Amino acid sequence: MSKYIIIITFFIIISRHLIGAQTNPVSHDLMKWEYSISYMNIPNTNLTFLIDDSFIQDDQRLLRVEITAQTYGILSRFFWVDNQYEALIEPESFLPVLLSKQINQKNIQQNWTINYDHKRNLARLDSNTFWILPPACHNFFSMLFYLRVQSLTIGEKYQLNLDVEKLDWLANASVKKKDYLKVGDQRYSAIQVEIIYKPLELNPGRSWKTDILTNRFAGASNVTSVWYRDNAGRTILRVDYDSQTKMILKQESFLKAK
Repeated sequence: MSKYIIIITFFIIISRHLIGAQTNPVSHDLMKWEYSISYMNIPNTNLTFLIDDSFIQDDQRLLRVEITAQTYGILSRFFWVDNQYEALIEPESFLPVLLSKQINQKNIQQNWTINYDHKRNLARLDSNTFWILPPACHNFFSMLFYLRVQSLTIGEKYQLNLDVEKLDWLANASVKKKDYLKVGDQRYSAIQVEIIYKPLELNPGRSWKTDILTNRFAGASNVTSVWYRDNAGRTILRVDYDSQTKMILKQESFLKAK
């Protein structure tokens, strides 16, 4: 009899241990931000951010952002885009951990992953392709989410090192003003952050073409404006990449994680 009691006790202990070891939340909300990208005031691309701030990988909680970009209308006849991205971001420092891309657009097709090693200041594309990172280096997506959690007081300035696929920049961000921003039929109180770029030139230029979303971002002559909603959630309401390319929120919603 004591033998069976020992066996039953053993299974109870193991079961409790396994239940306690589960780190993925059973159910939690995902944020979904849907945007329209326009070029020269002509809407042409649907862009979606699906944001999971409780994503678990290798027992580590990460911020996971899945992005899709699809052209529509007359532009898609001349330059079609059907791209997918996955960004994993460390939720305390907001430094990038990984950026995965599946690019299917008129001029290039790519399927690759960039891993960021901040201890060694390296970004690695594959066993033969890697480049030097400046310290505490962001990419485009991690920069947006890093700025989102700052105090964003008028006049504050932030300097960030930035990697745009081997092209390295110093991003100088400054909080310009608060204003009301019209998005669709709604008006939101918003905070404008303006970003200008200075090349660091740690690496030689890249030898490959990149996707249109990455290519439009950063440049010595670019000034990027990011508008965050002035509330606790800090939704990104609008991004002006340059004077001609704008990303404007269409809808914000919440989904249950599968």
